[in-house]
Amino acid sequence: MVVGLAVLAFAVSAVAVVVRFSGDLHPLGDIALTELTVREVGHHPVLLGPYSRFDWSHPGPMLFYVLAGPYRALGGSSAALYAGAALVNGAMAGLVVGVCARRGGRALGWWSLLVVGVFSWALGPAVLRYPWNPYVTVLATAALVVVVWALTAGEAWALPTAFGLGTFLVQSHVGYTPVTAVLLGVGVGAYALHRWVDHRRGRLTWRPTLVAAAVTVAVIAVLWAPPVWQQLTRDPGNLGELRLYFSEHSGEHSVREGYDAVVPWLGVIPNQLATRRPGAAMGTAAPDWATIVTVVAFGLATVAALWRRAWDAARLGALVLVAVPVAVVAAARVTGDIYEYLVIWVSAVGLVAWIAVGAAATQVAPRLRAAGSRWASGALAATVAAAVAVTALNAAEALDAPAPDAGVQAISARVADRVVGATRDLPGDGSVWVRLGDNVSWSLGAGAVLALDRHGIPVTVEPRLENLFGEQLTRSRTAPAAILTLTLDGSPADGRARGRAGNRLIAAIVSPDIERDIHFWLAAREPEGPASGSRP
Repeated sequence: MVVGLAVLAFAVSAVAVVVRFSGDLHPLGDIALTELTVREVGHHPVLLGPYSRFDWSHPGPMLFYVLAGPYRALGGSSAALYAGAALVNGAMAGLVVGVCARRGGRALGWWSLLVVGVFSWALGPAVLRYPWNPYVTVLATAALVVVVWALTAGEAWALPTAFGLGTFLVQSHVGYTPVTAVLLGVGVGAYALHRWVDHRRGRLTWRPTLVAAAVTVAVIAVLWAPPVWQQLTRDPGNLGELRLYFSEHSGEHSVREGYDAVVPWLGVIPNQLATRRPGAAMGTAAPDWATIVTVVAFGLATVAALWRRAWDAARLGALVLVAVPVAVVAAARVTGDIYEYLVIWVSAVGLVAWIAVGAAATQVAPRLRAAGSRWASGALAATVAAAVAVTALNAAEALDAPAPDAGVQAISARVADRVVGATRDLPGDGSVWVRLGDNVSWSLGAGAVLALDRHGIPVTVEPRLENLFGEQLTRSRTAPAAILTLTLDGSPADGRARGRAGNRLIAAIVSPDIERDIHFWLAAREPEGPASGSRP
């Protein structure tokens, strides 16, 4: 029951976005690029992860494959993509609560449901159903920590599960690599220690460990096959580009700057209880007092667990203590500004810190003579009531949440209408070659390419944009029926497009990123030939 309640609000969010907005959403930018890649799954090889602003891609495509199932099952609209993100987060929330109930019993299961519910309330449905790689991986971070917790207790099933979750995180965003590597290292080391102790005591059973190890190897081999194949068959290989980049960039920030960027995210849950505003975690850092409350509560709980030898709770606390300094160092190594989206995952560590408080309480209280059954029953009843109430609140918020990216839907709908309308009746195969005269037009360009693809109009993007649009969409066509060029109003490229014979202006649309007009030029043919890879 408790796992079902953990998933409930996310399932409601998925259904709500499909029912209310199916056919009405037109993504731009990153989400349009994500949907384009998800649409390729099952039709063309998808070997890389989301693009990076540093001209390489994140390590692998697992995010696209995970989203592809619900995307197709729910109708293949943009709304289905957002619903898929909600379902992925729901699965992670269910995994967190399920592991906690398994490790700590009914009381910890309900406590973890309450904590996950408050955390979800703090992020809000806009984030939890947003299919952007820094957002759709936040709850997966909490899931990784609690699964590693089970691994440190010697549970064999947790070995392949932890590596699967770790792969999902690292492939989706390379910034997860440090914390994932450290957590997996601690988990595997603790698991090996358990097996060694069992061996010394003559009670080691090899079968569960051998099965877990074999499944783990298979998981790693299958999930990492696409990026490894890309590395071996393409020049340059993306994994090689990543290695080269990080060997040359060691970060631009001090440890203090990393600390200042990371630590406020630990106070998300106390801050939410104080503000009681959906989505309060986003946009404004939690105040110092909220972080102090988390740290003090977690510290007292960990000390109590050690004092009373509640080793299972202590192990969970140790994982939190390991993750925080790794997060600080990882933030200090960021190139450029430490944007919010790069460190939002640390909020999941704060979530686990509060679960650790509950784990200590449930394991220490029965050992204290003063802990009478009446107090224990009352505390459990209050926790159950609060967890159910927060779950119902989150479900209600998901039902009434506005359309994803509501502020730009009028703009994105106009992009789709103008581009599709102007190219629907092209001669021949009706194919369109898309190029960006100015790189600042990439967000609207992604929306235009997605609109063409969704309407069955063959579309190819100029080869220099392969990092954004992928290998399949940038394979040049020899004779497109039309060329669509996007330029920034008043730029040199705009002047050249205006003077090019056959070009006609089909739209002038304000980009929400730069708040300036982007011109859409359509020509019947490319004078220099798209196969040449010419530049505007």
